[in-house]
Order: sequence, then structure tokens, then C-alpha cells
Amino acid sequence: MATATGDTGTEPVIISRYYSVDNPPQPRLAVVVVTYETRDLLRDFLLSVRAEQARMAGMPVKVVVVDNASTDGTAEMVRREFPDVRLIASAENGGPARAFNLGLAEVIPEADLVVISNSDVTIHAGTLGKMVEFLRKHPDVDGCCGRLYNSDGTPQVTRTRIWSWRRTPKDQPHRATFP
Repeated sequence: MATATGDTGTEPVIISRYYSVDNPPQPRLAVVVVTYETRDLLRDFLLSVRAEQARMAGMPVKVVVVDNASTDGTAEMVRREFPDVRLIASAENGGPARAFNLGLAEVIPEADLVVISNSDVTIHAGTLGKMVEFLRKHPDVDGCCGRLYNSDGTPQVTRTRIWSWRRTPKDQPHRATFP
């Protein structure tokens, strides 16, 4: 349900979507991955995304690969093995920020939730489903990050900050653990 409050001179105009936490809408998920010279790692990533899509049957998922002018056959592999994936093959390597922006521009108009990732990631079984469910049940949360593991299975030590356009109290923790 869309809601807007008018400007009375002192109040800003606020336009938001509200829904019941008990009955959130089915989100449209997009996955944006950036790659450069990582054909085999990208294949593993896309296979893990495909497996997650099968687990989340019924949820629309759009996958976008942005290739930063790889010369290792990355673009050809995506076209051949993942024809359902949207490939943006850049003519030059403009760096990861530019590539992520290209991918986000492709999905923002139609996605409610966006996963952004590098190609050296494997999504473990059930991870996307848990993240989506957490975000559906907590509409006040802008984003989340799954736990990251090194290739040997040990946890990576990270500190993640999800920025919000909404003001939040400084005493509120910026990190939450979801099941």
C-alpha cells in the first residue's frame, strides 16, 4: 500500500511502501556479479545461484553478470552455459565500482532485493532464502550480509556497514545476526 503525507510547510513529503510483517509481498530478487578473468570461479558462483533459485521456487530471480573485458573466455562461457543470465560484456575494464553500477542500473527498476557479489563467492545452500526471509520480516532493515568463509572453511573476519537513507539513532547497533 503506497502512502504519502503532504507538505504542510514544516513536514517533508514522505512516500513509502508499507505492508504487514505477517504478510509481506513476494519480492523480486536480482543478483549482480562482477567478474574479471575469473571464468571458472564465475561458473561455480552461477551454479550456486542456480541451485538457490531451485530452492526458492516461485520467486522471480534475475541474474546479471558484468564482465570487465576478460580475455579468458568468461563472456563466451556465460553465453554458452547460462543463456538465461543477462550478460553485460564491457569493452574495457572500468573497475568494479563502474561494473556494479552497470549491473545495478539493469536491475533496479524491477528488483525489490539485490544481491551484489564478486565472482569468487559460492553461495551456500539456503543462504539466499534465509536472507530474503529476514528482509521480508524486517521491512525496517535495508540490507544484510551473509557470513563469509575462506576457501578452507574458516570464517572471514569482516565488519559490514549497510548504509541507509533513513536516519537511525546512533545508539542502535548496525549489525544484526539472522538465523
